Amino acid sequence: MIAASAHEDTPRQARAHVHGAGEAFILLEGNDLFIQIAAPAANFRTPEGTLLSVADLSSSDMIEDFISLPSRAQCTFQSQQVEQEGYEGEDAGEHGHSHDASHAHDDGHHTEGGHDHEDHDEHHHDEEHADHHEHHAEAAAPVEHANFLVTFEAECERPDRLSSVNFAVFEALPGFETLQTTFMTDGGADATTLSASNPTMRRP
Repeated sequence: MIAASAHEDTPRQARAHVHGAGEAFILLEGNDLFIQIAAPAANFRTPEGTLLSVADLSSSDMIEDFISLPSRAQCTFQSQQVEQEGYEGEDAGEHGHSHDASHAHDDGHHTEGGHDHEDHDEHHHDEEHADHHEHHAEAAAPVEHANFLVTFEAECERPDRLSSVNFAVFEALPGFETLQTTFMTDGGADATTLSASNPTMRRP
């Protein structure tokens, strides 16, 4: 299936977690079009400064805020999916899916290596207590340190006329500065860096 093959090729998350930066992956296979954007959650901020949630991004009304396609290709969007993921950093396990945020409360009770000596019990307890409160704060704070993975699938009646994909996200969400973008088709592949001044990925 197109989604399975695309997920094998595309990065699952913006691993460097650089605010303003992101990655995009486009796959056109026959009539099926797959587009995925991976970026820090902090990028998904409206011009008014509102940080969007998974629920906000899951709205079908958001599609036109992310991408626009040539009308001559006659593409119809079939599905839209939004995932929240942690990033590969010191606290990667603390920033997973939003429905797992409560799991962070338990992590403060894990024993770390080198702190299980009896003469350090009180000190370790204090550390656990501090960590516990820190994790509570993280769970309650905005998800800026997580990554969002936004996936669109569409069917194009005239895929031969899909000459480009325009990323309207630069205008709708000014937190986006760059997108490392890859476009793959049956005929080849190309990659480039898009920005607000260059938001269109041409078909290879």
